[in-house]
Amino acid sequence: MTRARVVLSFAVVIAVTVRVMLSQGEAFASAHLSGASVKVTIFGNRPVSCTSCPGVIVLSPKSVKRGTVTFTVTNRSDDFAVFEIAGIASRKMGPNGGRAIVKVVFKKPGVYSATVPTYYSGTTGGLLRVI
Repeated sequence: MTRARVVLSFAVVIAVTVRVMLSQGEAFASAHLSGASVKVTIFGNRPVSCTSCPGVIVLSPKSVKRGTVTFTVTNRSDDFAVFEIAGIASRKMGPNGGRAIVKVVFKKPGVYSATVPTYYSGTTGGLLRVI
């Protein structure tokens, strides 16, 4: 091979390598640095006369991209609550307005169940879709 062909071949290999590295970097950035935020509100048992009726967890939005998601949780129930999703739990929140921040890294798409374990009615849940 001539010197010009060797240089050209080397340049093509470098260009392809750089392009592959950049595309992987873009995928990594979009998957891990999405920085999504979800507002979570926990409502207690409804109606008040029914102590065995489950409460409600409202998530907004209900769908996020893979990566780090920050959950801002507000407890509107009359009891202490702990919010859990994907195996990560918040601190114990006080009743009637207690708050917590939870950060979770979702590596795989799917539907994840958000729960608030309660001693009187099992768990209260909501669903989050990760795409």
